[in-house]
Amino acid sequence: MKKLLFGICFLVCKVVCTAQTYSHCKVYQFAGTDSSKMFVAKKINYTIGNKQILSEVYTDYKENASVGWTDGTYLYFYKDTLLKRRMFGDTNKDSTKALYKYDKKGKLTIEEHWSKKHKKSWQLISMINHRYDSLGNEVEYYAAEMHWDTQNRYTWKYDSTGKVLEYSSYNHKKLLWTETYWYSDTGYCFTRVWYNIDGTKKEGNEITYAYKLDNKGRIIEESIFNDKVKLIKKTTTSYNKKGQIARTVCYDASGNAAMTHVYMYAHE
Repeated sequence: MKKLLFGICFLVCKVVCTAQTYSHCKVYQFAGTDSSKMFVAKKINYTIGNKQILSEVYTDYKENASVGWTDGTYLYFYKDTLLKRRMFGDTNKDSTKALYKYDKKGKLTIEEHWSKKHKKSWQLISMINHRYDSLGNEVEYYAAEMHWDTQNRYTWKYDSTGKVLEYSSYNHKKLLWTETYWYSDTGYCFTRVWYNIDGTKKEGNEITYAYKLDNKGRIIEESIFNDKVKLIKKTTTSYNKKGQIARTVCYDASGNAAMTHVYMYAHE
């Protein structure tokens, strides 16, 4: 799902980093409960002042026991506080880049995604337009001409307070799935329902995501259930005294710890 470029981009980042001081985070990972096999799976570098991420390096990073990220590096480039360009390069020297354009209010309006395989020329693979309502809420994401998959359009509906009520995915005008949201004082949840070509609901494809929040509004637990309300997996998140993520633990359907990430922050 994600990608950036090496080469000249590393040179640009190196020049910037030598001129200022940045903070960084190392994310340690281990499977199961054996922390003796812990290793650094992700490195994040960001600015001290505004916490903008400058780079992310992934090495065998896994969200859980089965889902992983492509090894490689993301680089981020800004103009003031706005992200203007994101690039990725993997270990096979394949690259992607994303370019971002904003309106006068700082709202993202257009993003272009490009891909380059084995040092060939850049190819445009998606152009996404973002549309907002009068309150500034995003109501549509649409890649009308080209996109990397059939889910090329997303829409949102909100309540009067700006909370998402419904989030839907389309292949142009064809509805693929819809997420319906519910809220409480201690969290929120949504259920994703997939649809057939004729517009009817697919049987047995409902997935529910439930989130618990702490008294500061931070996610401390995510649970995913199938259509029979049986647990698929659960992830817990804890924070340090500065409010930064300190540890995440992903549990399997039986409640066993499957993957743990430990976040260690430092300054250079």
